[in-house]
Amino acid sequence: MRLTGYNNSSRARFDIQMTPMIDVVFQLLIFFVCTVNFQPPEKSLPATPKPSASGGGASTNQPVPPELEDLKQVEVTLGRSVGRTSWTVNGDSCGNLTDVERRLAALARVREYKSIVPVVLDAADDVPLADAIDVYDLALQLGYEKVQFVTPE
Repeated sequence: MRLTGYNNSSRARFDIQMTPMIDVVFQLLIFFVCTVNFQPPEKSLPATPKPSASGGGASTNQPVPPELEDLKQVEVTLGRSVGRTSWTVNGDSCGNLTDVERRLAALARVREYKSIVPVVLDAADDVPLADAIDVYDLALQLGYEKVQFVTPE
């Protein structure tokens, strides 16, 4: 039985070349695998704390009181030894994070101008970032308005 309209010469034009299409698909696959980023984007820490409900706060252009002239900044140094983080606040060693909180709270009570005196965090390279952020959050909770990180030179 013979079909009408069927000939061998028309068969060649329906053949699809799959090799170039597979090559393009693999190149696209390699491109997307190489450019995808599986790490979540880092969020930046807030530069200034949220304003309090009371609205009270010293402005930054007030003159520095005499008792604060000698205290330019509160330095918190974080180091790592024997697998544990060690803290130092203005040269005084602290055993744990609650000691750091007590020391910063005492400085905050004595110094009423927390917006003038910044807290400077100097974390060593091997200190986990979570420990540095704990001190950062602690300083903001205690009312310090300027909390800064030391950057490498």
